[in-house]
Amino acid sequence: MGEMWGSLKWDDDNLTPGKSKDGGHHNNLYDSDGKLKGAASFIPGDKPDPGTPKQSVDKPGTKGQKPPPDPGLAALIKGEVADILGEIVKDAAKTLVVEATPHAKKLWNEKGRPALEAKRAEAAHEAKVLWNEKAMPVIDRQVGRRIEKIAARKKPKVVAMQPRIIEGEVVSVEE
Repeated sequence: MGEMWGSLKWDDDNLTPGKSKDGGHHNNLYDSDGKLKGAASFIPGDKPDPGTPKQSVDKPGTKGQKPPPDPGLAALIKGEVADILGEIVKDAAKTLVVEATPHAKKLWNEKGRPALEAKRAEAAHEAKVLWNEKAMPVIDRQVGRRIEKIAARKKPKVVAMQPRIIEGEVVSVEE
């Protein structure tokens, strides 16, 4: 396979050279939407020395910039950062709870408990009023009926009375 060293040159920095199937560059220039916009000029050059660092030909204006990070490495770093941030948030929450506990107890004792006790006392009073006005009259009527039924059962019946003995003679009436 033949080989020629050199570089591609073009005027518009917004265009990018195309990539061939084998991974190299070709002289077609494309815009950011991927549409063909022109062609770059190939300038032949000497083969670089093996000791000189390799330069990127990807896009003009990117000399000296770092290549984009490996996506797998980026995901690993994101996961580690998320773990570290999670630990920081967890520790901050623990500290906040420890610091806030005395203040929360004080607030409960000064405001919450008295308000709850007042509501409980009000509810107990309303329940007592309802009991006395609604429930007790119904209960009294039912108890009164029950007492009447029991008294009616205890009342001696005529049949159950002791027989009275009257002395006398039996006389036959014949005419």
